[in-house]
Parts: sequence; C-alpha cells; structure tokens
Amino acid sequence: MKYKKPAKNKSELADMVIGRGIKDTSHKDLVTLFTYDSYYRMSGYWLQYKNTDGSIKDALTFDLLRQIYCFDRDLRILVLRAIQLIENCVRANFIDYYATNFPDPFNFDSLDSDPFAYVYHWYFKMPKTEKTDKERGNFEAKHYDRIERLHKEAKAYPSKFVNHYYTKYYSENYLPVWMAIESSSFGTLVYLCRNSVKQFKMNLGDLFNISHDVFESWLVALRKLRNCAAHHERIWDMDFKYSPTMQPKMRKYPHWHSPSVPKLRSIMYRVLILEYLVSKIPHSHFSVYCELCKIIENYPGVPIDKTGLPEDWKSCHLWHD
Repeated sequence: MKYKKPAKNKSELADMVIGRGIKDTSHKDLVTLFTYDSYYRMSGYWLQYKNTDGSIKDALTFDLLRQIYCFDRDLRILVLRAIQLIENCVRANFIDYYATNFPDPFNFDSLDSDPFAYVYHWYFKMPKTEKTDKERGNFEAKHYDRIERLHKEAKAYPSKFVNHYYTKYYSENYLPVWMAIESSSFGTLVYLCRNSVKQFKMNLGDLFNISHDVFESWLVALRKLRNCAAHHERIWDMDFKYSPTMQPKMRKYPHWHSPSVPKLRSIMYRVLILEYLVSKIPHSHFSVYCELCKIIENYPGVPIDKTGLPEDWKSCHLWHD
C-alpha cells in the first residue's frame, strides 16, 4: 500500500485534534504546543486515551496531556542521571581490571601488564552459544570490528587527551584502555563487559551485591533504556519487551518477588533497578526513590498504573533499603 496521507500545517493539526474531542483547550494553545513539540511526538501521549474510531476519550484534557508529557520528560532526566553514575562505575572497574591483569602477549620478557589487552579477543570469553570454528571466527571478527569502531569514533570526535595522545604517540594505532573506555559509547562498554572474563563479571556483581548473571542482564536492560531516554522517546508507558533477570531464590531475595514490585517489562522495574544500584555507590548523594516521589507528586493527574507501578508500590522494601 502506498502512503497517501497529505501533510498538515500546525493550524490544521490543531483543528483536527479539537475535532477528535480533546477537552479544555483552544486552537491557539494547540498551535503553540505544536510550535515547540511536533504533533507526531505529542500524539503518542494520547494513545492511551484513543477510541477505536480515532476520537479522544473524555478523560483526556489538555492539562492532563501536558502533565503526562512533563512527567515523561522528568522521568527521562532522572533515568539519565542515575545511569550516568552506574556507567561511570562500570567504566572505572573495567579500566582497572583490564589495565592491570593481563601481560603483553608479544613481549614475554616484560612483567608489566598490557594497557592494550582489551584489544585482543583472547582476553575475552566467547559466548556459550558460539562453539563451532565458524562461530569462533565470527566472535573474533565482531570483537575486532567493535574495537575498530570504538577508535574510529574516538578519532572523529576527539577529546583533548585523545588529540594529545595521537600527536605524541603517532605510531600507535590504539588508545590505552583508560582512554579507550572513557571514549567508548555505552553500547560498546556493555558489549565488552558481557564478553569479558568471568572473574571481572564476578567482581562487578560483588560490588553491587548481586550475581554477575543478574548484573549483566540489568546492564543490557539499562542500555536500551538509556538509548530511549537519550533520544527523547516516550518511556512512561513503554513495554520494553526485554525482561531483565530477576534475583533468584525467593527465600534469599523475598523483596524482589513481592507483589508490590513493578511489572518486569515496565519502566518502573528499570527505575527500581536504578534505585538499587545507585544506593550501592558511596557518595552518590542521590536517591532515585526520592526524585521519583517528587515527579509523581508534581503531576498528580498521571495514571501511574500505566508505568507498571502497583497501587501499593511504596510498601516494597527495595525502594527504602
């Protein structure tokens, strides 16, 4: 089928929205709204309130629409602030481990650790699903492709220290691990952590007092969340599809299996993960729970059940530990 919908200007879009039944607004208010936020972006915020014929349910007023939009915006800011703390911690520990634990594979006489160990695939663990020679070759190729992309990005938008490094050490092809990892994207960092040696994963898990398998799964979930938040996607009612691994053993982790825990694929389960992880970082001076409470209080009209929070969510001890 060929797309045949004609484009509409802001005034025509405002008339269309009013015709669909949004309450307590004017043509001028909507034109102003679409001047600063596109109709296409805003239309996602009334999806929960659309009837099958395209009209808007009576429950949605212009004030409620603005509340939902601002709630989602503030939630994205909260998420990015929390992920930054966790991301910096993971970067610091990856740098420390891969800078100090592996020898130079091409200099057997040296006892010094190799700051370029992260470049070589043999210092990483191939996923269990890849066992054949072909799959092993794919793993090696993927690793080197990721390393090359990392350095290409670092050179395309170089920081002062990267510029200085390549100016002084012009014969080097790669950055030492502390520069490379601080220049990498979060996606590359998560990729390297997932394929890193088991001891490093266990060290990270111990740092946050969870199993390394759970932490790895949470990192994957946070990578997707960070991408959504950084690109201004609507997250307040998103079904993330990916289900992060829950803490196992109900006897050992009863609070994670409580009915007051948010839905597994919701934004609020991820916010709960952020609260737990940030609380383990000393001197963060930041409470995800307190900031979340402020956001909810600032926008009382927002139906928080759509975010995955149960009615008794505050009774969950994980928000307060």
